[in-house]
Amino acid sequence: MEVQIEIKRNDLSIKIRYIKANLKNEDILMGYWYSHEHNIEQVFSPFFIEDTWHLFLEGLSYWINDDFDEVLPFILTRDISEYRLDILKDKKNKTEITLSIRKMAKKNVTTNAKRQMTKQDKEEK
Repeated sequence: MEVQIEIKRNDLSIKIRYIKANLKNEDILMGYWYSHEHNIEQVFSPFFIEDTWHLFLEGLSYWINDDFDEVLPFILTRDISEYRLDILKDKKNKTEITLSIRKMAKKNVTTNAKRQMTKQDKEEK
C-alpha cells in the first residue's frame, strides 16, 4: 500500500509518501498504516508545537475510525485548526491534513522492489 500524508497551510505544504507492505483493512483501523521509520513527526514539525504530535495522532486515529469504510483508495481531509488549534504553531491560518491510503499497481511494487535491490547491491560492493 502507498500511504501519503500532506499537511498544508497558505504559506507551507509538506508531503510524505511511503510504502507499507501487507497492510489489511483491520491494520488501517488499528493504526498500522503509520510508519515510525520515516520520522514523520520531525518532517511535520514546522506545523506543530513541540511535544504535541501525539495529540494530533490521537485525533487522526478517531477520524480514520469514523470515516474508513474498508474501501480503497481511502482519502481523509480535515482542518486541524478546527480540531486542536492549541497544538499548532500558526493559529491564524487554516492548517489542513490530507491522508490517502491506496493499493499500488503490481508493476509499481515490482519496480520499487527492484530499485531497492539494485541500491542494496551497489552498497554491498
